[in-house]
Amino acid sequence: MKSLLSSILILPLALFGVCGCISRNPKVPIHFYSLKGRWDLPQTSRSSKLPSLGVYGFDSSSCIETRMLYRVSEVEVGYYEYDRWVDLPSDTATRAFVQGLSTSGLFSRVHHAEKFPHESLSWILTGTLEKFEEDHTTNPPSAHISVNLEIYQAKQFKEIWKKSISARESLEGDSAVDLVNAMDKALRQILYRAEAEMEQIPAGEK
Repeated sequence: MKSLLSSILILPLALFGVCGCISRNPKVPIHFYSLKGRWDLPQTSRSSKLPSLGVYGFDSSSCIETRMLYRVSEVEVGYYEYDRWVDLPSDTATRAFVQGLSTSGLFSRVHHAEKFPHESLSWILTGTLEKFEEDHTTNPPSAHISVNLEIYQAKQFKEIWKKSISARESLEGDSAVDLVNAMDKALRQILYRAEAEMEQIPAGEK
């Protein structure tokens, strides 16, 4: 009797265990990606350097997490669940601008503004990363980056320069690696265009 009772109790537990194994989905690994991370710009042709520049961390309007974002229409976006950026796109853009403008020689000095007292800064660059996405509204799909940039005189908070810049690069395939490569090219386009625009700031601006 005791043996029969034990069998009755064990059987449902065994069946529960089997069902649990059958219904459990295998884990899909999460893959992390980053851009190449070297953003050197060619030396500026400008004869006189602009004042020192502090770059504040960029804000972001849509790319607010590390999951890769894709757009399917003007009003509809989605995220790749298992393909993610190592860093937030806004942090990547900030780092690229600090490094790129530092190597360009356009400014007397370029650094992260958060690391220096506000009163020690001459100019401040702020930015909003509007787009950092895989755009499926183009054929073929493209990497799309768009930024709004502003430069202010630090002490008086006077606006000196303002520009919106965007860039696209077509994807060569449909893998995450293809998106990474296209994003890398698009961000370099943004940097080159920003440098060219900043070179036109009048020398008299202080």
